[in-house]
Amino acid sequence: MAYRDMSDETRIQFRRSEIVEKDTVYAAASEIYVAFIGQGLVNDGNYKEMMKKSVNQAIDLALVTDMVVATAGDRKASF
Repeated sequence: MAYRDMSDETRIQFRRSEIVEKDTVYAAASEIYVAFIGQGLVNDGNYKEMMKKSVNQAIDLALVTDMVVATAGDRKASF
């Protein structure tokens, strides 16, 4: 279960049965940062801020993904 509280620390605990690994969050943050660079949004004055923004967006994406996966797991599959 993943959660984000009001502290400075966010914990994402993946279940062993889930395919997603914590490295996926790091990879997503990197991809988001590269996209910011590609859009010309990163410069010498804001690169640290943009790195933090990339990581925060990757964490938010992981949290939403976890909620959707948990919800989908509660539903019975019907094919």
